[in-house]
Amino acid sequence: MAHVPASVALKDVYAQWVPVDRIITTNLWSAELSKLAENAFLAQRVSSVNAISALCEATGADLTEVATGAAQRLGAGSTAAADAASCARQLRLERLDGDAELRENGDSSNVSKI
Repeated sequence: MAHVPASVALKDVYAQWVPVDRIITTNLWSAELSKLAENAFLAQRVSSVNAISALCEATGADLTEVATGAAQRLGAGSTAAADAASCARQLRLERLDGDAELRENGDSSNVSKI
């Protein structure tokens, strides 16, 4: 029985569902750092949208309109635009469950700290 490297065996398995040119093979450290980088970028996007959401709530702006306007300004190919629209929908659902942090304090003076 011939020895087949694990990466080749896994690539063959994934190739049944994913086009081969979309399958990326890398070493262990690059894979781990890629996951960490992805998580960091996701956290940054969520944090940014949370801050924009708080600003919208404090100023009376409509979060969906702000996300739509940002998407138009950034261009159709921008992943940031898609993230903003997606996060806006999610935040709107989360906000239905409770008041914005700014309103909990009954004070909007901390908007400039966001």
